[in-house]
Amino acid sequence: MNALRCISFRTQVCAVIGNPVAHSLSPAIHNAAFEFLGLDFIYVACKVEDVKGALTGVRALNNFRGLSVTIPHKIEAMKYVDEIAEVDRSIGAINTVIHEQDKLIGLGTDGPGALRAIVDAGVGLEGKNILMLGAGGAARAIAFTLARGTGLRGLSILDVNETLLRGLTADLRDGTNAAIKAEPLTQQSLAAAMENANVIIHCTPVGMHPNENASLIPA
Repeated sequence: MNALRCISFRTQVCAVIGNPVAHSLSPAIHNAAFEFLGLDFIYVACKVEDVKGALTGVRALNNFRGLSVTIPHKIEAMKYVDEIAEVDRSIGAINTVIHEQDKLIGLGTDGPGALRAIVDAGVGLEGKNILMLGAGGAARAIAFTLARGTGLRGLSILDVNETLLRGLTADLRDGTNAAIKAEPLTQQSLAAAMENANVIIHCTPVGMHPNENASLIPA
């Protein structure tokens, strides 16, 4: 059994905020990395509904170093930080907040991370039709990254939330040259879109805790 870590007033605190977060593996992954690197950091998971209050708390705590931001807060969190890179502001979602002295700096890693995973898997996107399920924060980041830098043939987006769907579609058409198609997510629209898709990217919470066995994809 590993010895208990020494936590002091110098220890830097990080957290993942979202709702739900009980399923998150982020604390185990980050704490193992901190221990391996010999860093005096600790990482916890926090269920959060009041995003403004959570970020106000981070700002007030000197040793709170930063946050990972997950569903459903990736868009709202942008309202309460001081700086956001232009690329992330145009995307309209962030998943990381860094507490740097008296400032909160927001940034996103979902898009580059997803593209790196696709490339590392040996999947080429040039000239391909991409189907994206979901239009929330993660979907925004990934959609902009793929639409701007991969030479895809077309991007189809399906979501049950028509407000999110319309907003993401309008922003992609204004901010990229990609061919964008969007429809409400139904069994019929999903079946039709899957027939033409070369790559499917799932960005909805379906299949996450507590519904791990749920799926949008018909057997």
